Amino acid sequence: MGADLYLLAKRKGNNQITGFATDLNVGYFRDSYNDSSLFWKFELSWWQDYGDLLNKKGNLSPKNAVKVLELLKNNEKVFEANLEKCSPDDKKYFIKKYETLKSFLNEAINLKSEIESSI
Repeated sequence: MGADLYLLAKRKGNNQITGFATDLNVGYFRDSYNDSSLFWKFELSWWQDYGDLLNKKGNLSPKNAVKVLELLKNNEKVFEANLEKCSPDDKKYFIKKYETLKSFLNEAINLKSEIESSI
């Protein structure tokens, strides 16, 4: 289980993306609900912090994508402190995943695309 995010501007028909890979080419980002969760390293909740920003359709607006970027930026010290407890390989993993999430959110903002969110 995890948070599955899709850029509506890149979604083709009713095709579902399966698997666990994050693929920005098709507008998809995934964060699992386990020790590999990026959001948890920021001590944020997909259900509360992110979920509270969703509209009635369960989508995140580009305006609220900016707010998610702000949440992450405001919690970077927490993220860095939690990374200190990780192995070098895990640190690289989470830093790369953070960069990927920021790129994903910025792409939504630039495309003025809502993000379909299954959390």
